[in-house]
Parts: sequence; structure tokens; C-alpha cells
Amino acid sequence: MAGDCVLALRTFLPAVVVIVLTLLASSSEGLRFLGQPETYARYPKWNACHNASLSFEFRTSQPTALLLYTDDNGRYDYLQLALTKGSVRLWINFVGEENRYVDIEANTEPLNDGRWHRVEIRRNRMETVLLVDGTQTSKVALGSDFEFGRDPAQNNYIFFGGVPNSYANNLRGLALPSAFFTEKFRGDVRNILYFNCSCIPVRASLVEGQGVTSDPAEACEVKNSCPEDCPCISADNGSGCECKYKRECHKGVNDFSPNGAGRCDKREGRAGVYQGPPRTASVIHVHEGGLVAQECAHQSGVTSLLGVSSSVTFCTAVIT
Repeated sequence: MAGDCVLALRTFLPAVVVIVLTLLASSSEGLRFLGQPETYARYPKWNACHNASLSFEFRTSQPTALLLYTDDNGRYDYLQLALTKGSVRLWINFVGEENRYVDIEANTEPLNDGRWHRVEIRRNRMETVLLVDGTQTSKVALGSDFEFGRDPAQNNYIFFGGVPNSYANNLRGLALPSAFFTEKFRGDVRNILYFNCSCIPVRASLVEGQGVTSDPAEACEVKNSCPEDCPCISADNGSGCECKYKRECHKGVNDFSPNGAGRCDKREGRAGVYQGPPRTASVIHVHEGGLVAQECAHQSGVTSLLGVSSSVTFCTAVIT
């Protein structure tokens, strides 16, 4: 009798272990999109300022679908990211004129292979950069207005996977109405990070959605003990803290005065704050191995650093 119990226990334990391991391994799946007619996930508004960026990871076997959409609530500016025949394609308009949009398609192998892929959208004033698995493509929009929306607070939410059906009778509420008819996404999304005018990202949390499920949950939703300046990143084997942004934030800071008395507190390619005495003389800083001249203009107690090249770092100077 006792031997029968031991045998039964030995037979039962492997099954228990398999179940537990399966649950642990699936805890970093991400938000799952079911590809249903009502599928969408609403995330907080993104401050798409001059130097903002947004990144996330996705996986799918679907060749064509909407990845994300946002706009200025039906006026002119919009951003749409979609899969088209397995390639990531970006449409963005921010110059306030209907026909001034930028269309960028990533030069990669088809991405509907069921594996995780990372996408990042970066703004650099008139330039928009699309990075997919480290491959970079960029374009410049011509115009004098590079604000995304008149007021960031009045812009729309970020919609992943589809546009809500509530727009079916209000297509004029979308700056790009065709986004509503793009095929809904079927797959997983994780690690949505917003760079809201800073070089330290924040994780975006789901506001609400339909036709999606968070069971099993993304690893960082299960456990996140990361400090504020090291965002939690979900991976296939669990979660971890990514502190590279903290380390890189002050890399390549520029001396904006000849004697180094003032510095920009952000790395190259991002807006920053000049801290130091006002300067009226021309200054020089190094950018990507070359010298680029900038002029320092003093007005009403605030010093503005105006770059003479689109490749320089643009910083707003504040006298302290």
C-alpha cells in the first residue's frame, strides 16, 4: 500500500513541475491582441515633442495590421504605424498641412515570423526616425511647423492594435480616417516605453481596451522593483531593470561656453537645459566627430542656443 502511494506520488510530481514551469515561462507574454472586429488597447497620451520617442516590442504571424495610431483629435497631425506585407511602415504628419506627411518603411526581412521585434519612433524636430530591430530609416518633413498638435494636452490617446469602434460614426474625429479600416492586430505587445521630452523613459500602462487579454501577464506587470530611472523590461525569462538610459543620459554633454562654465544637461540629440552664466560669444561643440558652430543670443535674461545645422543638439538655455 505504501509502495503504491510512493509510486503514485512519483508519477504525479513531474506533472506538477511541468505545470508550474509552464506558468512561470508564460508570465512574460505581454498584452495579447485577439484580432477581433472590436480589438484595440488605449494607452495614455504621448507627449510627441520635438525630441520625443516611443518604443515597444511585438510579435505576430499576421502580415498586415495596425500596430498603433494617435493624432491631434481630428485636425491635421497624425501618426500611424502598421504592418504591411510583413514590413513595418510609418506615416506621420505634423506640419499642419494635409499633404505634408512623411511615409517611412523599414528595410527588414518580413517580421510576421512569430518572434519578438523591437520598434522605436524618434522625433528630432523636422526629422522622424524609425528603428526596427536596430535598423534605422529616417526622413525629413519640409515646413515651418514641427509641433505635433496645437496643444499636447488636447492630443488623442495612443491606440494599439486598432481604433475603437466608437469612431465608426465619427470618422471626422480622426485626422487619418483610413486608420479605422486598417486590419486589427492579432499578436502580443510588451515593453511600451514613452520618452516624454526626457532621456529617461517611463513604462506606459494600459488604460482600457477590448478584444485583448493580459492573462498571462507581462513579466514587469507581475514584478517590478526597478528604480524610477531604470525602467523594468520584460524578457522571455522574466523581468529586469534597464539602466542604460540613466548611464547614457549624460553622455556626450556639450560645453556651450569656451571655458566650459556651462553645460547642457542632456546627451546629444536630445533637448536639454543650459546651466551656467549667460554667454553672448559664439561657441563650438563637437557632434559626431565634427565641429559645429552655434551662436548664443541673450534676450530678457534667457539665453537661447540656436543651432546652425539640423545635425546639432538644440538646447534651451536657462540662466541659473
